[in-house]
Amino acid sequence: MNFSNAIFKVKIKKMFISNNLTKEGFLLLKKDRQELLNQISELQSVLNDFEFVYPFLESLYEPKVEIKKKEDKYYGSISIHYPTLDEPMLEEFEIGLASNYNGKENTILIEDGYKKANELLKSKFPLHFPNNDTDK
Repeated sequence: MNFSNAIFKVKIKKMFISNNLTKEGFLLLKKDRQELLNQISELQSVLNDFEFVYPFLESLYEPKVEIKKKEDKYYGSISIHYPTLDEPMLEEFEIGLASNYNGKENTILIEDGYKKANELLKSKFPLHFPNNDTDK
C-alpha cells in the first residue's frame, strides 16, 4: 500500500452541525458522520501499518542511549525493537574509561555514547546505512 496515496485520498470536508433539526438535517448529518467514520478508519489502517515498522526504524536512526558506570568504565546500551519480537533486544557496548569524563552528564560522554551506538548499529544493520551515513 502506498501510504502517501492513502493519506491524499482522504478528503476531510468542512462539516458542521446546522440549525436544521429536521429529518433532512438528520439524514445529512448521518451521511457526513458515516463518511467521517470511514475516513478515520482508513487513516487508522495507515497508522497501524506505520506502527509495525516505526519502532524498529526509530531504534536504528534515533537510538536512546542509556549510560551506566561499572567500576572504572562507562557503558552504553540501546534497545532495538524488532517488528517480529515481543520484547526489544538490548545491545550493550563500552564507551570509555571513567577517568576521561567528568561524570555521567558530561556532554562529551553523551556524544561518545551516541557515536558508539551508531557504530554498533551500522555494523549490525549495514543494509540500513548504505553510505555509512547516519545523519541523513
